[in-house]
Amino acid sequence: MGAYELGCVNDTTFTTDTIYVGEKILGQTFTKVGVHDSIFETLKSSLDCDSVVMHRVVVKPDPNTFNYYVKMDKEGRGDGSDWDNAMDSTDFATYLPLAPDGATFYVAAGTYKPVYDVNMNIPSNSSNLCYAINSSVTIRGGYPADAKGKDVPSEPDKYRTIFSGDLGDNFNTGIQTLFLTAKEKLFSIYGLNFVKTKDVSSSSAAIISNGNFIVNQCVFDSCFCAILLKNSSSAFIDSCLFTKSWAPSINVSEEASLTVSNSKFEDNVLFSPSRTPVYCGAAIYSQGIINVDKCEARNGTSINVSNL
Repeated sequence: MGAYELGCVNDTTFTTDTIYVGEKILGQTFTKVGVHDSIFETLKSSLDCDSVVMHRVVVKPDPNTFNYYVKMDKEGRGDGSDWDNAMDSTDFATYLPLAPDGATFYVAAGTYKPVYDVNMNIPSNSSNLCYAINSSVTIRGGYPADAKGKDVPSEPDKYRTIFSGDLGDNFNTGIQTLFLTAKEKLFSIYGLNFVKTKDVSSSSAAIISNGNFIVNQCVFDSCFCAILLKNSSSAFIDSCLFTKSWAPSINVSEEASLTVSNSKFEDNVLFSPSRTPVYCGAAIYSQGIINVDKCEARNGTSINVSNL
């Protein structure tokens, strides 16, 4: 008796399996990191009725590999083992949310944009594209686009590693969040530039942090909000520039904490209903606890806090 005949119930279940690259499941060896959908398994009961299990196989990178080199386009083997074999921007978007704790990504000059949403799907609405940070990782930028070998110094003032939310010329067209971090994880960034994230809601920001966050020598330019600290997250920010934010550059929730030093806030903008810029945006808006040391705010920029 088949699955669609009287006496049988056609049953489809969905499951997610997580393995490491090179491991085998369902008789297949998976050699490519990423999410593999629509892997079907057909089971038969004692009544000879079919049931179908649809597997979503998440393949993580080698847990013993901690350094990855990234360029806009892949070079050599494209496995990210050094600059001569750098992975491309799409593989970077695939590896980043699946990388082990302690991984570091060295990212060369260029303009990078997310490829997937937080669940590693391709969304129907491009504004939902986002890099998900699910582990304690570091991203370092400021390397030349033609870097070779491994021992190349970072020079972010000379080589710009840009993460962009720009999807077009329209004011309302853009990515609302470039990076979303998980709770209880440490996300560290050095020498990066963030530009043009979308004005969607008060929960939009170039980076939304739910964990611990270290930022050094980064530039946030023309983002709706640069950094949103949620829940009990904490951030340590040093030697950064925040310019032309459309809302507070840094928004600190009630349970979060912020330490910021040697940083500049300038030309922050609040928009009137007619979208006319008014230079009176806040550098920092905080309901949590913050420490500010040797920072400069100018051109109408202010600090609005409950606890300082």
